[in-house]
Amino acid sequence: MEYLYHSAMLTSVFRTMQSEVLAQSRLVSTEYEAVAELAIDTSDLTVKRSGWEIFRSPASGMNGCGSEDGLIGQEMGFQSGRALGTIGNKFDGIPKLLLTECVKGMIQSDVFLFRERGFPSVEDYQHDWKKQHADSCFLYSNQHRSQNRPWTYYFDARKYDTQLFSRSKTAQVTKTDEYTYSVSGGFFDGYHEIGIELTTADGLVSRIEGGFMRSPDPLCAETIAGIQQLAGRKLDDLNKHCLSKIVGGTQGCYHLVEFLSFLTDALTSATKLKA
Repeated sequence: MEYLYHSAMLTSVFRTMQSEVLAQSRLVSTEYEAVAELAIDTSDLTVKRSGWEIFRSPASGMNGCGSEDGLIGQEMGFQSGRALGTIGNKFDGIPKLLLTECVKGMIQSDVFLFRERGFPSVEDYQHDWKKQHADSCFLYSNQHRSQNRPWTYYFDARKYDTQLFSRSKTAQVTKTDEYTYSVSGGFFDGYHEIGIELTTADGLVSRIEGGFMRSPDPLCAETIAGIQQLAGRKLDDLNKHCLSKIVGGTQGCYHLVEFLSFLTDALTSATKLKA
């Protein structure tokens, strides 16, 4: 077995002052080392500052740094797609990728800013969230079966004064023979812990296994069965749109889509480097 490629991404959100949080995402892979940051005003979730830097890239051709002034004053949340779209795919899309991860981190941190968001309690925030996101995924489409863990559970675990959220994604690509490649990795944050291993033979998914070790609700773990629908499909076809149709939507899990996209991107990058 030959080890071909590694990729790790860490996203963190923490308070820098009472009225500001900093979302930071770092990528370290066989090809790249880079970081991006968004400073967010907690009163309205608008961007105060943004920046990114690529320290290592193929042949150092994309090393550099910059800021995205077009994001200043923009609210970062579920409706951020248009603002992030203005960044484009410069520098192999690395700045956009990492800044998008910063936004995802902010969305996951929002509950810890419930007072700034105008809610008197975590319970009120949770009630509003469930109403706003009804039928958005398998869990929220099946609330009648949910164990309905109160979100105060996450507050009781430890005090969220500074560090609000952390998420790590890892991928490792290996080659067994001329035609067989495998990618395995983990997706873990304060709410989730998922592991998946995917193998391709002649460019087709020949095997895929995975499981939830932690999730907000036991219902979430039921969505892992959907990954078996990837068996027999071409790796080249497994873009994020395709993955969303298979394992996302009202009866799927967005985090599975996100994690599978990270894994297949690593596998595609590895096979291109080996070609």
